Amino acid sequence: MNSWRPFCLAEQTYELTHLDKYVHTYVQPAKGDNPERKYVVEISFSLHCFTRGPESGESTKTPYAYSDAKETRIFDTRRYELSKSLKTIVEQLPMSACFHTNHSTYFSIKHINEQGVVEDYEIYFSVSKPAGRDSKLQIFVITAYPRDREYTNKPAGRRNKKINFFVILNNVLQGKATRPAP
Repeated sequence: MNSWRPFCLAEQTYELTHLDKYVHTYVQPAKGDNPERKYVVEISFSLHCFTRGPESGESTKTPYAYSDAKETRIFDTRRYELSKSLKTIVEQLPMSACFHTNHSTYFSIKHINEQGVVEDYEIYFSVSKPAGRDSKLQIFVITAYPRDREYTNKPAGRRNKKINFFVILNNVLQGKATRPAP
């Protein structure tokens, strides 16, 4: 999806243009004999960044329903408000700790101060290189949500190994597998 339509509920309109697809250039500084590198990346976001799945027994046939071509979910005002920080967070991934998941994707946790309360905000993303493109990469933010207070949605069963963001970009660009360190 290139752009998201606004969500309207009663008299309130929630603009989603902050989650429209865009291009960003990451610059990896020169280090030793390695010259500066630039990575041109197309960044897009899924509806999971501002919606949630229905709770047990909850229907998606509600005024809070939001659909894309694949699914219908429940618009979540808290996720929506947090999503306003996503563009900045994604652009700052080179300065953040990134981790492997068990699904050939990655995640980062940002500490967000939401009205005086610091919360863990988890951002899950994939990096790919479209066929036929020599230099442009794609980042797809799969989901982003606040970790609940009981940590029931904490990534389970993983030995979360850190990985440098520029290693991810370089390996994907070169067509190399990116595996967790032993």
